[in-house]
Amino acid sequence: MNANGYKTETIYYNPEDPKYLPNSPTYIGPKKINKMYLKKRDLIKAVSSPIIEMEFTEFKDTIFHTSGFYVKKIRNDLFLSLGLNISQLYDSLFTCDMYLSRTTRIGSVGGDVPRQCYTRPGYLLTQSEIEPYQDGNPLMRDIWWSGNEEHAYSDFIRVLKIAVKRFLEDDLLIQHIYESKVLEDLYNEAQLVKKEVSNIQSYSDYNFNYLPSKEIDHIPMNWFSAAEIVLNKKRVKIHNRGVKVLAGDAYRKFILNTGVPKHA
Repeated sequence: MNANGYKTETIYYNPEDPKYLPNSPTYIGPKKINKMYLKKRDLIKAVSSPIIEMEFTEFKDTIFHTSGFYVKKIRNDLFLSLGLNISQLYDSLFTCDMYLSRTTRIGSVGGDVPRQCYTRPGYLLTQSEIEPYQDGNPLMRDIWWSGNEEHAYSDFIRVLKIAVKRFLEDDLLIQHIYESKVLEDLYNEAQLVKKEVSNIQSYSDYNFNYLPSKEIDHIPMNWFSAAEIVLNKKRVKIHNRGVKVLAGDAYRKFILNTGVPKHA
């Protein structure tokens, strides 16, 4: 990616690439470290305050199964989502996924969605900046930090600040994001959910089939109801996860754009 004079690599993060699958013979990810297990709550405690100082809002997340979820409003219709990620194979290591989009459905790619909108911090560093993390492997771009190392959290935040700044300076990428029909449709879906929330009382006789049994991630139940209504009106195949994902996206953007405290 070439952005604003920074000569970063043109490669991009692809979670399905064999290079990032630990059981693949071409795996170039982190080496196994048999040390203390990193717990989600400890990771969040260590990095939440500096991430929030970067003007991100923390949201509870069980839908995408992140190890910590944060969203920064860039514009009313553009958001940067961060999903903390503890390695499933090497459970003392962590990194984060970065997703710049018109939706907060982190990792929503495909169709005409620009691939570069979904990345990790290492891919936004210059060659000289990434070199200390490569351990002699020039192909290594995916940085994983060890929760057992005292300096790891501060170094993660330092790199994250660089990556966020570069990400948001990529005007060409942002242009491609706004040109995406897929992202426009996802944005409009969430807008329709917000509209239906205000009319939810008029659906007292509606037969809901895909609502969660209870509130999820502090998202009020009427947002799930509104999401099912929107999907049903679009005459698309509806399933429980789709309702949760849409409701969560619409609710998070409502909170970020209105400043209303969470749980509203």
